[in-house]
Amino acid sequence: MSRWKPVVRRGEQTTLDRVRPGTRVRVSGFLGGWRGSERLLKMGIGPGVEVLTVSQYPLKGPVVVRVDESQIALGRGLARKILVERLP
Repeated sequence: MSRWKPVVRRGEQTTLDRVRPGTRVRVSGFLGGWRGSERLLKMGIGPGVEVLTVSQYPLKGPVVVRVDESQIALGRGLARKILVERLP
C-alpha cells in the first residue's frame, strides 16, 4: 500500500505535505498565523510562487522544496499549513 495520496488534479487545492516529490505546484495560501506566514515570506514562499517538491522524508521528517535556485527544508507541520494547487 502506497503512503502517497492520489496526485492532486490541476486547479484543486491541497497542502504541501500531501504533494508527491517531483510535482510542481503554486502556493495559494497559508492556514497558520502571521508568524508562520512571515517566516515563509522571508524564505521566498508566498501566494503565487511556484514550488517544486524535491523530496519528503518518512514519518514526520521535512519536506524539501525548490524555490527558484534554492532548496528549502520545511518542517512537516509548516508544510501542512501551506495551501497549493498543482501546475500543468
